[in-house]
Order: sequence, then C-alpha cells, then structure tokens
Amino acid sequence: MISHVTYATYIALLSTHAALQLSQPQSPCSCAAEIFHFWLIRIHSNARNSISLHSVQCININNFTFNQENFIQVKGTAMGTRAAPNFANVYMGRLEEKFVYQTDQFGYIIDWVRFIDDIFLIWNGYNDPLTAFIEYLNGVVPSIKSAHEVSHNSVNFLDTKVIKDTRGNICTDVYQKPTDTHPYLHWTSANPPHLKYSIPYSQALRLRRICSSTDTLKQRIMEYSNFFVACGYQKGRVLAEMRKVLSITQEESLRARERGTTNRIPLAIAYHIYCGDS
Repeated sequence: MISHVTYATYIALLSTHAALQLSQPQSPCSCAAEIFHFWLIRIHSNARNSISLHSVQCININNFTFNQENFIQVKGTAMGTRAAPNFANVYMGRLEEKFVYQTDQFGYIIDWVRFIDDIFLIWNGYNDPLTAFIEYLNGVVPSIKSAHEVSHNSVNFLDTKVIKDTRGNICTDVYQKPTDTHPYLHWTSANPPHLKYSIPYSQALRLRRICSSTDTLKQRIMEYSNFFVACGYQKGRVLAEMRKVLSITQEESLRARERGTTNRIPLAIAYHIYCGDS
C-alpha cells in the first residue's frame, strides 16, 4: 500500500525513444567499448577481455541492406540485429547507474522498473519535481528522449495496466492496443488439435499472471474466448481450457517452475491432418 502523508503519488511511464542511438561525436564501437567495460569489470572471470572484444565487434559490424545496397550504420545500432536489444539493455543500464540512481530525485521514487527502454516508476512527491526529473533525463544524452505518461490513477506498461485505487492499493489488468486484432492460429490450420487447444490455455495463463483480481480475470476470459471463436474454435472447449487457470492464484502462476531433465531423444516428424491427434 502506498502511504499518503505529505506528497501526492503519481504513477509514471517513460517510453524511451532512440535508445539505440548514440551522441554524434561517438561511434558505436567506441561507445560500446566504454559500456561493456563498465559492466565487465564487475565480473571476476578470465574471459572478460574476450567477451568485451567480441561484443564490440558485434556492434561495430553494423551493416544493413536498403534498395539492394549494403550500408554500414555509423550512428546507433541497426534495427533487427540480434545484438541490438542486448546493447540497448546494457546502454540503458549504464544510463540508470550514472544519471538516475545517484540523483537526489531518486529519493522520490518508490519503484523503478525497466524493460529494455520502457520504464515504469511510482513517484511519491509533487508534480513539479517529477516534471523537472523527466526534463533532466531528456537532457543527459542528446539523442535519447523519453515520451512520458503521468497519472494519479493508472498507466499502461507493456501489456499491463497498472491501477491505483481509492485506498492507495496497486492492482493490475491486461492492456491491449486498440489495433490488436488477436490473430491466433486458426482452427482449420494443419496442426494437432492438442496444440491448438493449448493456445487458449496459455493465453489464460498470461491473463492470470497479469490480472490481480479474480473477478477481472473471469471477465477477461470471457472476452478472450470470443477472439478464439472468431478463429474457428468451439467456445465451450475454449472456456474449459481457459478456466483451468481459475484454480491457481496469481502468485502461483508467477512462480518459476523447475523442469526436470530427461534422457529422451525427441523425434520430430511432419504432421499431417489425417494422422489424427494420437
């Protein structure tokens, strides 16, 4: 529960744009070397130099194709490369260490959560210092700007709607973009029936992990079952699969599962629609 003593509590969402871009004077290679060195000096391993060298090479070999021509990107990281999300993650982590955790404004922050370049925070203070803090973050690196959403009541973070009720409690609900068409695997696709029915269950499990209220979860199950019906599924069977998650709590669904080892050798063969589900 969030305390209401002197300050107003804001739920803020920062969406960082151009997180993969670097300030103009630096090349991707030189900036990457600095960032990787910052993190790798904390690792007590003889492989630090090798890891740093190979990581910098991944960033420096920064090519892409446009109009059937090859280019080297001299600023930022090429979108779609495997190294880009990892580099963005360590880059933003370095930014946090240098410009967030060591500031006086960090004392106002109850919670700070980041997924790559999307940041969720709970601010226990007035609006003016929060605005000043966001402006400060937008000025520390010229090429990185944060679009932000601030509310007393709720913000959307990734696929989660975070809500503060009248008592100051935080609860969560699923969030979906207005353009989401829910294009699940169609029932007429040439896949085993057990695989297709596992999709409604997996979606319901995701809803269970996100929705803090069981009543809200039941509403979302009914809502999402209609999306599967639109893809050719039988509603009764879909609801039966999705309602299995009602027997577990949100805490249980979030608990990491330990998978045992097996000596089985998997045999992968092509599935044919006339082979049945055995």
